[in-house]
Formats: sequence, C-alpha cells, structure tokens
Amino acid sequence: MHRSFAIDVVGISCLLVGTSLARAQDCGAGTVDGAAGPRAVLFVNGSAGLPGSHVVGVDLVTPITLHLDAAPGGPATARYLLWLWNGPASNAGDLVVSGQTLGCLVNPTPLRAGALPQPVRCLRGVGSMPTECGVPQRATPSTAPFTITRRRGVGAPGVFTVQGIIEDASAANSSGFSVTNAVTLVASGGGSAPFVPPPPGGTATRYVAPTGSDAANGTTPQTAWRSLQWAADHVSPGDVVDVADGHYARFTISIVGTQQSPVIFRATGSGAVIDSGMSSSLSPDRRDAIKVDSCEWLTIHGLRTANAFRAGARITNSLHVTIQAGVFATGGTWGIFTDYSDDVALIGNECYGSIAEHGIYHSNSGDRAILRGNYCHDNHACGIQINADPSQQDGSLGTRGDGIAQDCVIEQNLCTRNGVGGGAALNFASIRNCEVRNNLLVNNFGQSGIVLWDGGYGTQWGSMGNRVQQNTVVFQSGNGRFCLNFSNGSTGNRARNNVFRGGARGAITFTSDSLSGFDEDYDLLSSTDSYPICVDANTDATYTLAQWRTLTGGGAHDQAAVPVFTNAAAGDFTLTAASPGVNQGAATGVAGTYDGNPRPIGVTDMGCFER
Repeated sequence: MHRSFAIDVVGISCLLVGTSLARAQDCGAGTVDGAAGPRAVLFVNGSAGLPGSHVVGVDLVTPITLHLDAAPGGPATARYLLWLWNGPASNAGDLVVSGQTLGCLVNPTPLRAGALPQPVRCLRGVGSMPTECGVPQRATPSTAPFTITRRRGVGAPGVFTVQGIIEDASAANSSGFSVTNAVTLVASGGGSAPFVPPPPGGTATRYVAPTGSDAANGTTPQTAWRSLQWAADHVSPGDVVDVADGHYARFTISIVGTQQSPVIFRATGSGAVIDSGMSSSLSPDRRDAIKVDSCEWLTIHGLRTANAFRAGARITNSLHVTIQAGVFATGGTWGIFTDYSDDVALIGNECYGSIAEHGIYHSNSGDRAILRGNYCHDNHACGIQINADPSQQDGSLGTRGDGIAQDCVIEQNLCTRNGVGGGAALNFASIRNCEVRNNLLVNNFGQSGIVLWDGGYGTQWGSMGNRVQQNTVVFQSGNGRFCLNFSNGSTGNRARNNVFRGGARGAITFTSDSLSGFDEDYDLLSSTDSYPICVDANTDATYTLAQWRTLTGGGAHDQAAVPVFTNAAAGDFTLTAASPGVNQGAATGVAGTYDGNPRPIGVTDMGCFER
C-alpha cells in the first residue's frame, strides 16, 4: 500500500454550462443561457457531472482548481469569468455583461455565522484578470480548454459558492452568455498533511468557544471561555482545553507543565481559526498568531492560523513543546518558527503560502527536534529550514545556544512547489548527527532538494555526521538545482537508498572540503535535462558516475538511471516493478517508509516508498 497526493486537485464536483433554461430561472437551480449561447463543461477540482447541488469540502489553504472544457457545438472563442462569492445574497448586486444585467448572480446558500467578512473574491483567470480582486472583472478572450487555479483556498468555517459567466466572443454571437449554477464549497477544514496524528487523549477540563464568555468559569461547554488568551492566562499543569470551531484572536502562552501533567490545547473540530489581532508592534510582541514563550510540556493540536503578520506559530525559549495537526497559512514570514527551543515536535502540520520565507523554520541551536509528516507547499523560500545560527550563540542557554542543532529527526515530510524566491525543499545549516529520511520532495522550484552546509559562518560550522536515507527528490524539467548539496565543511555525512532526479541541474553537488568521510552508495542518480549528475560547486567540474566513484571511493552500487514512477502526474512517486531502484537498495536501519509501511530487512527499494 502507498499514498499518493494531488498537487492541485482536491474534492469532486462540477458545473455544467450549456443546458438551455429560461432566462429568469434561479442561478442556484441550473444554467441560464442567452440565445445560442456558449456550450462548455466546467470541471471543479477534477470531475464533471450534472448541474444541481454540488458540495465540495475545502479548507483554508487548499488550492481550488477549475478546468473549462468546450463541449460540442460551443463557440471557438469566449470570454470566461469565474469567481468565488461568500457575501450575503442581498449584497451580491448585479453584474452587467454585454449590456445585460444578470441580477441572479448571488450566493444561493446564506453564510452561517462566523464566516469571513469578505464580499467578493475572484478566482484566477486568464489574460489580465487579477488573482484576487475586489469586484468581478472580465478576463480577456481565451479558447477552451484551460485550467485556472486560485492558490489560496476559502476561509473556514463557512459556506461559499463558485459561479461563472461565459460570454461568447465570436462574431456570430457577440451577446450570448451563460451563467452557471453554483457549486457550494463547504469550508470545514481538515489539513492535508501526509500523516495527521490523532488528538491527544484526556478528559477536557476547560472549554473555549466563540459563544463563550471570559466572565464564565470555562469548566463546561455551556460555560466556555471566549478567548484563547484568557484560557492561556488561566490554565494550570494538567489542564486539557477543548477549543470549538470558530474564529479567535491571537494569543501568547507561557506555562510550565510537566511530563506527567502537560498542558493541552485541543481543537474539537477542524475550523478553529486564528485570523485576527496580528501587529508589527514589539511592545508587546504580537507579530505571531500563536506565541509559545518560555513553556514546558505543552501540546497544541489542530489549531489553524491565516495571514499572521509574521509567523502562524512561534515557539521561543521553550522545552518539550508539540504543535501538531495544524494548518498555518499565508504567514507574512513563516508558517511555524522556533528559536532556542529543545525537544520541539512539529508533526502533521500543513504550512502553506509563507510570503517572505519558509513553511517551517527551526532556528537557534534547538536540539532533538522532531519534524515529521508535515506538508509544506507553495512557500516563497524553503519548505523546511533548520539553521542553528552560530552568529547568535547564547552561552547562558547551554546547548540551546551553542550554534549547533543536533540529534534531530526530519522524516516523512512532503514538500512541493516551494522556492520561487530561492531556498531548498529541506535546507540545513550547522546540523549534526541528524536523521533525514523518507521525505518526498517533488516539483519544487528555486534551489536544491536537500542542502547540508555551514549557513555562511565558516567550515567549522558545517553540517556533519548526518544520515540522508530513503528520500525521493524529483524536479521537473527546467526547475531547481541539485537534489543533494553538501558543502562548506559538511563532512562525515552518509547518503543511502535515495532517488535523486534533477531538473535543470543534476543529482549531487559538493565542495571538496566536504568529501572527508562522505559515505554515499545505493543511490539512483539522474537529471531530467541531462545535466551532469555530479558537479563540484566551486570549480564547476563535472563527473560521470565512473569518475564520481574514483573521486569518492564509494558509489559502487549507485545507478545512473532514470526512475520509472507509477503516475508522477497524479502525485504517485512509487517506483514501478520494472523501474531501476526496485529491490536494489541496501539495509539502512530505516524501518518504515514515507507512507508508514514496514521495510523488509535486507534488500529494499530506493526512495521513500517500498513496493
């Protein structure tokens, strides 16, 4: 068994455009056409069907993809406009197309309480239509078929609709139009991380809800508190706080629990969203939606943030803090950020759309971090970065401030479409004795797949003694740099059983000062664009596999061959039975796979899956 993922396609629903109905028919019940108007089928998130009631579950960050396909008899050229509407029907107003007022373009399903107060949001169209606009605008003429994607999902919770206009632009019928019935998008959450852990157990002792009051005692659902900040200020070790779906202001928590009596904040559904209260002010510091400051033994499960001024969640100067099963969307700088914190666990989170930097950034010397099963996508820079920051050492913190991050485990993470601004899928500076295993890093953009280096602080701060095993790193043609980069004093590292498929570059790049102790073998090496598979980063000298073996004294079981994936276009990066790398790996001590299946003892497959 294995698990694939869809890069831009979620859910199942559709709109059918072209059924001839009366002009006055309600838009929510079918399709309204002008005489001899266009005929086309609109596929919403992957599938077509009949008009009527179409409901798709979506979340705050998952892209909405729509595909328009002209049906037989349709016009050769048409103007297409699609938009997401989540305002009350009474405020929808009219939209004029070709001089005709289409007053029925309203949301047929009223929003429930708590929906985001956004009047109109456009989906990304063709031509000059903006990605998100204040009012609907036309797109320039285009010919079906074409696909459009709105990179952000819709707010949660709430009920939203997608509606569309297709205006015939052909000379024979310049005034024809079609108005689709609405597709309803129910924003109920549910992040898309590969492995979302279940909520921590325990009986709730405190409750928070949007219907609550901070003047209440918070001990029952009927007497729930209103704000997360009030809860954070009044919990005690051993408290389990159940957080109901709804919208909340940001909060800061400073609590010291114990291993026997931890503090738990636990979302009861998938729509507890923090989307307000962010500020650039440093007094007090409210830049981050969730700030965990000087805490011990705290778990936050299932909370969501959107549009934080800086980070969706920050863990600072803390020990044994776990953030899991959350969604951290469109932060100004990061999804999750940590500094000077040991024994952090970031598990099963979705970190998406960070505007300036990374999905997850673990910084400032934190040791024994566990970064497992996270989905980091569409971030401006890295998917996941660990930088121990030697320039910011703090001797008063012991190993938490020594400029080295050691004994970390980075496994089973999915990183895709990161790096339009540079960076790497997994970027590591000054890490030691860490496990990097079973990660799926595909279709990223700017820089490399896995990077081990010194962060620019000198070779004494290189990333040393790490094990990079059973990873699948794949770039598309023309994208990315090298799959593995070890440089600037990053010695003593091991690479085993990886699938490295470069795009615009090759499989491995290095600097000569990092070759000492490098133990590399049983890797599948290739480049989509036929770039040399191994390259010296300083001299640009290139190496064939035979030359690489001579240089390193290793790689005897490497293969310079192209992997054959089951269905890469659909996100299935398992190797086919006939692919190079199947049953050609060596024992690595990595017991499981990306999708949680066991590995056989002895001969294994290369990459993060096992057939």
